[in-house]
Amino acid sequence: MNKRPRESTLWSEYSSISLSSIEIIDSEVKKGCMEFRKDLSEQVTIHLRERIPSKIVQLNNRMKISDKPGSVLSSEELKPINNGDGKVYSNLQIKELVAYVKQEVSELIEMVSSIKLWVQLNIPQIQDGNNFGVGIQEETIQELGRVEDATFSLYESVCKYYSERARLSSKIIKYPNVEDYVEAVRELDERYWVSLRCSIADMRNNYAWLHDLLTKNWGKLSKPRNSEGTSMVY
Repeated sequence: MNKRPRESTLWSEYSSISLSSIEIIDSEVKKGCMEFRKDLSEQVTIHLRERIPSKIVQLNNRMKISDKPGSVLSSEELKPINNGDGKVYSNLQIKELVAYVKQEVSELIEMVSSIKLWVQLNIPQIQDGNNFGVGIQEETIQELGRVEDATFSLYESVCKYYSERARLSSKIIKYPNVEDYVEAVRELDERYWVSLRCSIADMRNNYAWLHDLLTKNWGKLSKPRNSEGTSMVY
């Protein structure tokens, strides 16, 4: 049986629904939604004026940058671990740095998520005409998503590090006379120490990039229809 006429009728009925018929009915709920958007805008403003600049300085200081080449990614601060009594101890320096990085990752994801939502909610109705500002919004959303994905991967790296270290540690206990397992743990610790410091540098760079991108394109992101010109997003 041919159902196309019926489907066509349903589509016609659906497409004729007016905008007023899908508006929020409950006045309190509508008010709450408007307050949410207002709070989000204020939050993004605070991120740009206070939190992001502070994070750039804080993470930069944490890196302890010096004039010595390679100092940023050096593992000289990492102290050797003295294992004994049939035990392989955790590297406390790495545990402390992991805790610090995880906290910073959480804050970065929170800020990026709120900024991305703010940009998404500022995308205007699709129409013919000047869509340049909208294009910048869409490109910004993609870049923010990239930062989110890269930041989330740091959580995964923590689990992989501890799993690999536990595997090597069990080998040390099982084969105490094989020094290569001890060296493997030491090398793993050094490699992950450098990786964590790279992560801190990446977060600092992402904050700097994010602040630069948003401040340069604030008008196009907040009011894309009022934006004119053909300058690039960066």
